[in-house]
Amino acid sequence: MWPTIGVVLLLTCTTFFNTKASDLKTYIIHLSSPEGQVRDIEELYTLFLLKVALRSNEKPMMAYTYRHVITGFAAKMLADQAKVMENLSGVLSVKPEGVYQLQTTRSPYFLGLRQNSGLWKESNYGKGIIIGVMDNGITPGHPSFNDDGVPTPPSTWKGKCEVAGCNNKLIGIRNFVKGFPLKDYDGHRTHTSSTAAGNFVDNANVSGLGNGTASGMAPLAHLAFYKVCFFFGCLEGPILAGMDAASGGSRIPTKR
Repeated sequence: MWPTIGVVLLLTCTTFFNTKASDLKTYIIHLSSPEGQVRDIEELYTLFLLKVALRSNEKPMMAYTYRHVITGFAAKMLADQAKVMENLSGVLSVKPEGVYQLQTTRSPYFLGLRQNSGLWKESNYGKGIIIGVMDNGITPGHPSFNDDGVPTPPSTWKGKCEVAGCNNKLIGIRNFVKGFPLKDYDGHRTHTSSTAAGNFVDNANVSGLGNGTASGMAPLAHLAFYKVCFFFGCLEGPILAGMDAASGGSRIPTKR
C-alpha cells in the first residue's frame, strides 16, 4: 500500500510544477526613456521585475535586455504579472512575444544588374558597407563568404565573432537563441545571407548545370550574422536582441 501512495504523490507534484512552468510566457516590456543619465540601465530593468515579483509567489525571469532599439527588456512572467507591469509608472507597453516567419529574396540578375557595368559597378559593389542579417543559421567557410577583394572592416565596427571562421567578408557572428547551435542544417539561411552579401564565386553550378558566376547584391560588403530564429519561426525577443547588438556594434560609413 505504501509504495502505491508514494507513486501517486510523486506524479501529483510533477504535474503541479509543470503546470506552473507552462504558465510563464515571454513579454516585451517597452519603457519610457529615463530622465537624466542612468549609470546601469540593466539595474533599472531589474527593479521593474522586482516590483512585479513582490506581488507574486512566482518569480519572473529576465530573457533579454535592450539598449538601442528600445528602452526595455523581454521577460518570462505570468499573465497576472504582465497586467501588474502594465500599470507601473514608466511602462509604455507590455505585449506578448510574437512569432514571425522567414522570407527570402531574388538575385541581382533578376533586377538587371550586370558585373563590371552600370549602376552595380558605380555603387562599388557595396564596398565599405556592413550588412546585418538576422536568420536561423549560417555556414562559415562557404565559398560565398570568401574575402577576396574585400577590405578590412571599418574602424567603427565593434561587433563580435562567437565562432571560428570569420574573415574580412564575414566579420561577425552572434547567437541570440539560447540552447540552439548556429549550424545551418539545410543551407537555406546561408543562401539568404549570400543573396544579400555573397562575394563573387566563379564556376558555380548545380550538379554541373547552370554554370556561371554567383554573387550577392553587395559582393564586396561586409556581413554580420545574427541568429535570432528557430526552425519554426522568429521570436520577437531574440529579434530585438539581434537588432540591439547590430545597432551598437556596427555603423554604415558615409561618403564625405
